[in-house]
Amino acid sequence: MKTLFLKISTLVALSFLTFSALATEDKGFYFGAGLEIVNVGAEDFFSNDVNFPVGQISVGYKHHSFLGLELRAGGGLSEEVVAFDQNTDSGRPVSADASITSFYSIYYRAELANEIAKLYLLVGQTSVETETNFDGDLIFSRSESGLSYGLGFGLWINEDVNLNFEYKVFVDYGDGVFNSVGLNADYRF
Repeated sequence: MKTLFLKISTLVALSFLTFSALATEDKGFYFGAGLEIVNVGAEDFFSNDVNFPVGQISVGYKHHSFLGLELRAGGGLSEEVVAFDQNTDSGRPVSADASITSFYSIYYRAELANEIAKLYLLVGQTSVETETNFDGDLIFSRSESGLSYGLGFGLWINEDVNLNFEYKVFVDYGDGVFNSVGLNADYRF
């Protein structure tokens, strides 16, 4: 997965250099909001992936026609049932309600844009908090931090608002990887 992402990132980076004439001179602040579906590698009782919906807000500053800095914060929108390999005394698998309670990200954003669309790379750091509730009694909280990177494509709705589609490694914390796909909008002023 990382090798594929590195190949795509290299291709996009070369595109930035090759098509630099398409860059806009828009600089300044922007803010936005969006939804993401995060896969944390957990499964339900039927061995289906469990995906966690999260909402987020973002604020950024594009300090150069190609480069910017972006901060994001958000949290889970629902709890999901997750199955564990361990069995209870009755022989049934253990399940729990799990959620992403909050996350914070900072990204360096490289962007290539014209009057119709934009293509961008995100590279940064994410800290995520998860919570697992076993039978309403025991709560297990966990924090992970690590590298976060992704690729996005945006379409301008008007000259100030655009709609973005993203694929990201939400957080790569060494012992595992959370992946996400997302949809967000931002307003630039």
